[in-house]
Amino acid sequence: LPQSVHKLIYLDADTIVHMDIARLWNEEVGENGLAAIDEISATQGNPAPQPLVEAGEIPRDRYFNSGVMLIDLDKWREHPEFLTNGLKMLTEHPKCFCFDQDILNYAFAKGYRKLSGDYDVFVSTDRRLGNAIRSAIYHYAGNAMDPFDTSDNHNRLYAEYFTKSPWCSPDFVMKLFGEMHKASDDSRVRAREYFYTAAGKRRVFCGSKTMWDQVNK
Repeated sequence: LPQSVHKLIYLDADTIVHMDIARLWNEEVGENGLAAIDEISATQGNPAPQPLVEAGEIPRDRYFNSGVMLIDLDKWREHPEFLTNGLKMLTEHPKCFCFDQDILNYAFAKGYRKLSGDYDVFVSTDRRLGNAIRSAIYHYAGNAMDPFDTSDNHNRLYAEYFTKSPWCSPDFVMKLFGEMHKASDDSRVRAREYFYTAAGKRRVFCGSKTMWDQVNK
């Protein structure tokens, strides 16, 4: 980015900003130019495996999620070597699988500022806790969107914003209908195969006599 850009908000592609983004913009960044949400808070104590934490490189309570970040670019520019150092670190820790996140943590975990969890709400965790939709940034990490559960409020929130986006176009809707039609045809073919396979066959159930009523049922 050009030198004229001094500050930015980074958002993962699987986030929905269900709040006034100015709230995040007006937050303070950390001493090293980064503000983010630690994964312990974002997951309510149930984070994904963290190889750098297990290796003792980063304290568990300092490892942050890189899905939502407030960045002071001027401070980042003071340390241009962080990417090169991070790539070298990855070769020394082959168990790392969140490459960008682990590089960023390796460079910034020590001095970043922790933000409120509402700026990076993990949908899977929020759903597990039964929380209501509120003013927040929702992170649909790990396939958290389930289009088949139409009663779920987090799925509805996703649909609400998706229908307002450029991706919800006539081409998308027609492709969706086509895939539904294909899936319906495939299910009918499979059902016929199952019935043909089962037709005229005897079923043999093995078990004790005491289980007869249960097996018969």
